[in-house]
Amino acid sequence: MFCLRNMIKSFKEYLAEAKDTNTGNYVSVGCSMPEISKDLELKSGNPNKEPHVTLIYSKESTENPKDILSDIQVRFGTKEILCEVIGAAKFDSLPKKGERDENKACIVLKLKSKKLEDIHEFLKNKGLKHSYPEFSPHLTLFYGVDRDEANGVVATLNATGILEDLVLSCSGFKSNTIIEDWGK
Repeated sequence: MFCLRNMIKSFKEYLAEAKDTNTGNYVSVGCSMPEISKDLELKSGNPNKEPHVTLIYSKESTENPKDILSDIQVRFGTKEILCEVIGAAKFDSLPKKGERDENKACIVLKLKSKKLEDIHEFLKNKGLKHSYPEFSPHLTLFYGVDRDEANGVVATLNATGILEDLVLSCSGFKSNTIIEDWGK
């Protein structure tokens, strides 16, 4: 016999699940990938297949992502944002199971944009707290690169002048709740 009572979750169960799945806010904007990334021949690492700039990664906030997106679009519009590339850098690789791999790094292009900084401040003023002390707008070119190889690539990019006058276009805001394990 079919029993509806066993199918309905208690309100307490619903809240526990909602807390696990809807915690934190992640806001980003899509970014054009520069041609130089295609010319880099790396022996390690993986190219970024979804180029974007993280505007805020707020682990404890619980704002509605649709409201955040709407507020950004109303306040700043939807036109492209031009960002000046101010250099290449090596950032730590993303942690695996809470541990950073000391042998791996990400190769990024550091960006300068007053509008991206204004959007970040706007999000902070809405109560979102960024996971890093400082906002450092950047586009990741490659993830999980051998640290020594990353050092060489970054040094070459900064020394050759290839980044001078390089401007990237950003558009397409995204606002989501944070998903810790994308594989689930």
